[in-house]
Amino acid sequence: MLEMKITGLKELEKSMSQLGKEYSDPKFALKALRPAMKKSVKGLEEDIRNTTPIDTGKLKDSVTTRVRQSTKKDKEVLGRDSIMVADVGWHWVKGKSLFRQALSVEYGNAVTTAQPTLRPALSKNSNQIIESFVSELKISIEKKATALEKKFSSKIQ
Repeated sequence: MLEMKITGLKELEKSMSQLGKEYSDPKFALKALRPAMKKSVKGLEEDIRNTTPIDTGKLKDSVTTRVRQSTKKDKEVLGRDSIMVADVGWHWVKGKSLFRQALSVEYGNAVTTAQPTLRPALSKNSNQIIESFVSELKISIEKKATALEKKFSSKIQ
């Protein structure tokens, strides 16, 4: 299993939350982190989509990215400091599960040879994801700070 961890985000999130409270926007930190996370894994999403074997095409069509706030369960697995998670890969709607097909593609079965897609894509993109996250976070923070400044200055005048 491949896992990436960027440290220091909890402290950053606390600082940004404090800034958000000062400007009456308590979700400032999450609003700044979400676009940075989404953009930083875009290459991973594209790589998974491009390397997913096509049978019916449903598995390839199910490749998406979901960025969300960490849950209690996430924090148990990833650590207490986890504040946001990006799930990149095959996602399907309830009742239309592609679980068996996804499992067969990634690990193989008695009939099908494994065609690993998720793990190699993450290995290939891991450095790019971190580099992109750092640069995208800077841009995202600047955009959100500018928006807060405009909102705050218009209230003063």
